[in-house]
Amino acid sequence: MSTLVEARNEARRGAFARQMLIWDEIIYSDGLLGMLYSRLIESVAMQGWKIDAADDSPEAQRQKTALEEFYHSVNGLQQSFGQLASAMFYGYAHLQYIEDSWGRRFEFIPQRYWVRPGVLNEWQFNPQCYIGVDTGESVEDETLVVMEHQYPILFPAARASFERNHAKITWDNHMDRYGSAPVIINAPKDASPAVMDALERACEQLKSGASIVLPPDCKAEPLKASNINENYFLSRINMADKDQVRFVMAGTLTVLNESGSGTLAGSAHTDSWNAVVSAVCSKVAEAFNTAISPLVLGDGEPLARLHITFDTVQTPLQKAEEIAALADGGVRPEKTEIEEKIGMSIEDSREPVPTAAAANRDPGASLIPPDAYEQLQQMIYAGLMKGFTDDQYQTNQ
Repeated sequence: MSTLVEARNEARRGAFARQMLIWDEIIYSDGLLGMLYSRLIESVAMQGWKIDAADDSPEAQRQKTALEEFYHSVNGLQQSFGQLASAMFYGYAHLQYIEDSWGRRFEFIPQRYWVRPGVLNEWQFNPQCYIGVDTGESVEDETLVVMEHQYPILFPAARASFERNHAKITWDNHMDRYGSAPVIINAPKDASPAVMDALERACEQLKSGASIVLPPDCKAEPLKASNINENYFLSRINMADKDQVRFVMAGTLTVLNESGSGTLAGSAHTDSWNAVVSAVCSKVAEAFNTAISPLVLGDGEPLARLHITFDTVQTPLQKAEEIAALADGGVRPEKTEIEEKIGMSIEDSREPVPTAAAANRDPGASLIPPDAYEQLQQMIYAGLMKGFTDDQYQTNQ
C-alpha cells in the first residue's frame, strides 16, 4: 500500500511511470478488474460511427463529405476508439496520427511513456520510461488525439485489488497454520528419559500424518484455532469485488443484481453498463473532433462532427415494441419476463371481451351489428396479448 501512495505522489507532480507500471500489472493479474477493463474497451471498439452535419447548407455537407472520406481511409479506426477509452481506467490516453506509405492510422502509445510537469503544461514523451521523471521530449509537432478522465477508475480499484489479495494471503496463512492443527502433548513431571525419547519420536511421526500410541500418563490435544473462520475472509473478498464493480459502473448499486432473477431490477446490470459505454463513446468522439476536425477541415467553424453510434440502449417503448413483435410471431413471454424486460410492473386493465356462442344468439338479430369489425379487432388483440396477461403460459417458440 505504501508503494501505491508513493507512486500516487509522483503522479501528482507529473511523473506517471511508476503508477502506470503498477496499474498495468494489476490489470494483467487481477481477473475481475482485467475482465471489466477488456469488456469496456471491446464494447467501445465494436460500435459504429457516422458524421452528423449541423444543417443542410453546402458548407456543412462539404465538411461532412470530407470527414467521411478521412475516417473511411483510416486503418483500424474502431480499434482506436477502444484504445482511447482506456483513459477511463488510467486517467488519460494518447493516439498518434500517422500517415505514411502504409496508409493512415492511429498508433496507441501506452500511458507509462507519458509525463507532464504540472497539470497546466503540455504532455511530453518519456521514451525510456524513467521512474520519477516528470519531463521528457516535446511532441508539439505531432498530431495527437488525447482523452483525459479526472477520476481514473484504477486509483480506487487498485486499492480494492490489494485489499482482496491481502485477505487471500491472510486466509492462506490461516489455513497453513490451522488447516492441519498442531498437537500439544503433555508429559508427566516425573517422565523418564525413555518416555521423553518416545514422545519426540511420536512428534516426528505426527508431522508425517501417522497415528501414534502415547506412553502412560501422557495426554495430547490439538491446538485450538482462533475464532476467525472462512466467512470473515470471504466477506472481505466479496466486498472488494463489489467495490471494483461499483467503481467501473460509476457507483451504480443496481448493477450487482443478477439478470434473470424475475425482479424489476434484474436487467439493471445491462442497462447500467449500456449507459456507461454510451457516455464513454461520447467522450471518445469529442476527443477525435477536437484533434482531427482542424486537421481535415482547417480553421473554419466546424459544421460536421464525428458521432460514435450506440444503438444498444433501448427505451421502454422500444422494448415493448420488441415484445409485441414476438407476440405477432407466436411467442408468448411470461408476465414476469415482460416486467423484467421493460423495467415496469404491468397490469391488464382491459374489460373481458364477450364471446357468445352461436346457439345463444337472438334469432331476431340476424343483421351484422355496426361495431362487428371493432369487436373482431378486440378479439384478435386479446388473443395476441394473452401471453402478456396470463402468467400460466410458458414461452412457446
